Formats: sequence, C-alpha cells, structure tokens
Amino acid sequence: MANLNNGPVCINHHDRPAVAHCASCRRPICEECLVEQDGFKCCSKKCLQQALASTAVTNDVIKRRNRAGSLGAVASFIKWIVIIAVLAGIWFSGLGPKWLRWLMRKKDQTVQTVQQKAQEGVQKDSDRRKRQGDFYDSVADPKR
Repeated sequence: MANLNNGPVCINHHDRPAVAHCASCRRPICEECLVEQDGFKCCSKKCLQQALASTAVTNDVIKRRNRAGSLGAVASFIKWIVIIAVLAGIWFSGLGPKWLRWLMRKKDQTVQTVQQKAQEGVQKDSDRRKRQGDFYDSVADPKR
C-alpha cells in the first residue's frame, strides 16, 4: 500500500499513487486507470462522457452570454442616441433655454436663501455671545 503521507492514492489501486484527479468526479486516479481525451483526465469512460457533455453545455452558455453582452452594448448605444435626440429636440424647440433660465433663477433663489439663513445664524450667535458676555462680565465684576 502507498504511503498516505506522500499524497493521494488511486481509488481503484490503493497501492499506487494518484497522478491526476478525475475531471468529472474528482477522485484520485493512477496512470493505469487514467482515461484521457481532449485534455480531460477521467477515471472511466462514463466520467469522460459527462466531462465532454458538461464542456459542450458550458461552451454554449459562454457563447450565449457573449452574444447577449454584445446585444446589450448595442441596446445601450441606441438608448443613449435616443436620449441625446430627445434632449436636442427639447433644446432646439425653445424649451431648453427656458428651462435653463428657470434653473438658474432657482439656483440664485436658493443661494440667496442660504445666505440669508447664514446671516441670521451669525446674528443670533453674535447676540447670544453679547448676552453671555454681559453675564460673565457682571459675575466677574459684581459692581456692574
């Protein structure tokens, strides 16, 4: 019997070291049990047929994905062309400049509102500091 510490042994011949694992069932196999075709190393003709069949299915799936990927790219390209055409139509119909002016007005209004709120916050903070300053000044100087 082969030493198990040196690696796997053949599933059929326990006294021989395995040279490969079956491509289908992953069992260890020796040189004598090895059945090889198209780069597949298998333990039996049945496993070899399964490995070849699964390769055919896998290749078919890969081809379909590649086809779908290229169709997806074409569909995405067409989608962007349609979006650009719609936006160009809106722009050249006169709605584009109106929309842009409206957007700029909204932006200016938002900026003004934010500036007003910031100024109010600064004023409130300044008033609060003045009140606290008076309080701390009167605590520090009781004559006040």
